[in-house]
Amino acid sequence: MTKVNSGMNSPHCDCLDQQDQRRDRRQWSEMQFHAEEQDTESDGWKRLVDLVETAAANAREEFAPARDMIGDVWEEDVVTLPPTIAKLKSVRRFVLGRSSVVRIPPEIGEMENLERFDTYTSQRMSDGWPRRRLCVKTR
Repeated sequence: MTKVNSGMNSPHCDCLDQQDQRRDRRQWSEMQFHAEEQDTESDGWKRLVDLVETAAANAREEFAPARDMIGDVWEEDVVTLPPTIAKLKSVRRFVLGRSSVVRIPPEIGEMENLERFDTYTSQRMSDGWPRRRLCVKTR
């Protein structure tokens, strides 16, 4: 579920917000995750898939798609990552900044050298996730 926060123009995630905000009755409702479907025909998606292929072919150690995406296509067109991220065997640091990504595919576990997964400036991931770099061990 996504809403635009007052004072913020970008969408953010409210999945982990408590439903009943009264001080004496903080209760959690059943959690529902994002149901947005990825438009695989969008310019942003196609560009991301191309960037994954290029990074894999060049054995890059850092993957930061926002740096190579023109305009708002990264922020507006992409809600998940392609399963082809499994090809990023050399990537040690994955920077997910300035995105609207809400789902990470299980193929991230196939990124053999991934050490840092940075969501700090990712509007929708950092709302419900710790505002820090996530360190992962895939082996």
